[in-house]
Amino acid sequence: AQRFFHRPRVSDIKLDAYGSFVWLSIDDVKDVHQLSKELDEKFPKMEKSLSRLIKFLEIMRDNHLIRWKGEKKK
Repeated sequence: AQRFFHRPRVSDIKLDAYGSFVWLSIDDVKDVHQLSKELDEKFPKMEKSLSRLIKFLEIMRDNHLIRWKGEKKK
């Protein structure tokens, strides 16, 4: 696909402070609840943190940057 669509092997993805924090917190051990608690501790004034976290994780999964535990590789 890289050759066909003339895409680079590496892409830069810009994340805001919340996204960067979550991305760096993902470690294959923590579940969504644990990530949510850490996000709330780091950003206590963040509104709707759980729903924002879930949406962020869904976007990451849809773009094949993460996968849910037990989910097979495609």
